[in-house]
Amino acid sequence: MQGRMVEGRRWAEEVLALEDEIPPLVRARAYLVVGFAAVEQGDDDAVALLTEARALARAAGERWIEGHSLLVEGFLAPVWDNVAGGIELMWQGQRILREAGDEWGVGLSLTGLSSLFVLTG
Repeated sequence: MQGRMVEGRRWAEEVLALEDEIPPLVRARAYLVVGFAAVEQGDDDAVALLTEARALARAAGERWIEGHSLLVEGFLAPVWDNVAGGIELMWQGQRILREAGDEWGVGLSLTGLSSLFVLTG
């Protein structure tokens, strides 16, 4: 978040290269970092990376990663002309983050939802 996305992505990709040698929750965190960096860098693989982070996080019961993955996917949905899908992803992420007690994440979801609702007119 301080201009070190390339370095962060490189480190997270090194973790992912270890494949089955690391626990699923660590893989989820690494996929989240790579996914965030991919968004920042305009990489088309961002959604696939975030989806993988979310799936691993859900299986491990890690609500924070799951919720934030949904929010970022929701922010990206208008790129593929899917504002309604983005709104649904945001609502899902907000619910999960609220259950996890992440008020900052809930606030972020409200910002995203307001932006997406503006796009709908």
